[in-house]
Amino acid sequence: MALAIECGASTSVAVYVDEHDKTEINLEKTTRYHFGPANYKLLKPIQLEIYFRKIKATIEPNNVTALAVAMPGVLNDTDKKMLKNVLSKVWTNLSRPIWVGNDLESSMARLPSKDYIIRSVAISGTGSCCYGTDGVRTKKIGGYGHIIGDRGSGYAIAYRGLRLALRDYEHNYDNSEAYSGVCINGNSQQHINFTELDEECASKTSLLKLFLSYLNMVAIYELVSWSVVASKNEIADLAKIVIRAAECGNSIALMVIEEATNEIADDIVCLINKVHVRKHLCRSNSNQLQLKGGRNIPDKRICIGLTGSVFVRSKTFFTESFIQKIRQKGCLADVIIIKDTVLGALKMVIDIGERRLAELRIKEYSASTENEHVNDETVSSNSLRDQILPISTGLSETEKRNSRSMKLCSMPIAEAVELMIDEESRSNRILKEHVSSFVTLIKRITNAFQNGGRLFYVGAGTSGRLGILDASECPPTFKAPPHWVQGIIAGGTKAIQSAIEGAEDSLEDGIDSIIEKDVCDKDVVIGIAACGRTPFVWGALYESLRRDAYSCLLTFNPNLKSQLELNQIISVNTGPEVLTGSTRLKAGTATKCILNILTTLSMVAYGKCLENLMVDLMPLNEKLRDRAIRITLLLVDDPTLTMDKAEATLIKNHYDIKKSVTELRKVTVKC
Repeated sequence: MALAIECGASTSVAVYVDEHDKTEINLEKTTRYHFGPANYKLLKPIQLEIYFRKIKATIEPNNVTALAVAMPGVLNDTDKKMLKNVLSKVWTNLSRPIWVGNDLESSMARLPSKDYIIRSVAISGTGSCCYGTDGVRTKKIGGYGHIIGDRGSGYAIAYRGLRLALRDYEHNYDNSEAYSGVCINGNSQQHINFTELDEECASKTSLLKLFLSYLNMVAIYELVSWSVVASKNEIADLAKIVIRAAECGNSIALMVIEEATNEIADDIVCLINKVHVRKHLCRSNSNQLQLKGGRNIPDKRICIGLTGSVFVRSKTFFTESFIQKIRQKGCLADVIIIKDTVLGALKMVIDIGERRLAELRIKEYSASTENEHVNDETVSSNSLRDQILPISTGLSETEKRNSRSMKLCSMPIAEAVELMIDEESRSNRILKEHVSSFVTLIKRITNAFQNGGRLFYVGAGTSGRLGILDASECPPTFKAPPHWVQGIIAGGTKAIQSAIEGAEDSLEDGIDSIIEKDVCDKDVVIGIAACGRTPFVWGALYESLRRDAYSCLLTFNPNLKSQLELNQIISVNTGPEVLTGSTRLKAGTATKCILNILTTLSMVAYGKCLENLMVDLMPLNEKLRDRAIRITLLLVDDPTLTMDKAEATLIKNHYDIKKSVTELRKVTVKC
């Protein structure tokens, strides 16, 4: 059996086929696996090994005899040798040499090799690159990352779109009906379904309004805050909004697409000019592309393959715009859409032939098939899910009906308020049953801080937001470095403000979140799941265990049996919610209380507290600076010490309360 893996900036794909089966390979019937992104230059050897071991664990017990891996960032023979060494540690029973290369080579392998003098590919996905050869000489243009390179990429499109959309807003907000509904003061706006935009709607809707609607935001400051913390992939995801708006005639979006397609067309034509052309194949023809140096080549002997999510997923608009640009530049080459470059890697290890390669049927990615695409991924990872997800021994207590609130819909408001307060009080009393578990966990967290480790909260929805909230409060409260306590939420930063449907269901995303944070044996990872079965959380716990981090589950469902040997499980039975299944209520309150206990007492044990005073607070505003003065006065306990003197000492010591108190106490003794 042959396994081919194609890694990418947004996702990686693997196909597994019988290399001896000479019938047509139909990808609709072939097992396909989807994994998180991977780039050779961004991962250490140990991270690469862990990444591929995860892939192997997913496909086992299938017997792999031939292996091909195409990976971005593999640039030279040294890179290939290193990657082969890593793969050899993971797959030890291969019957033939491993093929490794980059995504450019696998894309090129998807193009027909006959009848073309020059074969080239233009990639536009999250990033971009152009690559070409005449069979003797190979050239590359682009591929230098989203900061200084990636012209015409999804990231470049989204970034340019955001900048122009914001400028248009600032210039025209006061006098344009296109900004009807856009607010800067937090007022609500009508949500727009961008997939259903028609030309008339697009002509009256600003690009900024489309961005805000897609991100479930209502104010400019929300977009600004999001843009600062958004990942490269999250920004690149907005390219589809720009492309859709351009299809509908949005003037700003059209400007962005015009620039992007022109840049990538410039790159591919320049690349063709750079590729060496053997002289005996050059003839003069009126329908020829004029190359630098006076050389000519028949356009029908040039092939350009287009791949990457921007080309493949934008249906025809972006592609047609690109083709129009290369035609305007005098290039009449054949253009082929490459929808699945993993087959190029597969071709490197098995002989599937030109005809069979051309006959492969691939599902085109579109809005209508997106859910089916996700379902394929879920089915392909069933074996891993069966090994990781816990076994339910009964319905979660959080999903049962509360007998005291059966008539909630008709209950007088005052009675309902009293009921909710009483239920919340009950859940907090239950926490006392778990004091010893909290003590154990606090000691582990303190030990992590003392030895260069970190604390990670992992959750989805309310659980994830509460973890992020607690983590964000540690730096100003305790002057703790931001990396000490970190929150990870399913769906990324976008999920902090709005629900991301389906994000919690991805086991692989949970695994990737731990890989991305480079979690190690010094760290503590706490998975928070009210019902206890959130796949994203269990994926994170699975990966943290593999990395020897102290791994703990915090849940409010006692009816679970874990298949993983976690270091600790804290199962608090807060009982049924007043509103059935709404775990933002009692379970949410209990979660907030527990996280408060964990970080506060860990910081106290570390030495961030004197008596019951926070002596390592971050004086970021006037309130906190006033508090620092009051704390200093209390600790020095000298009636002759004035507020002005305390403040002056704090300013001199950069608001280091401990140092200031020590200094002022010495002064007091001397006096």
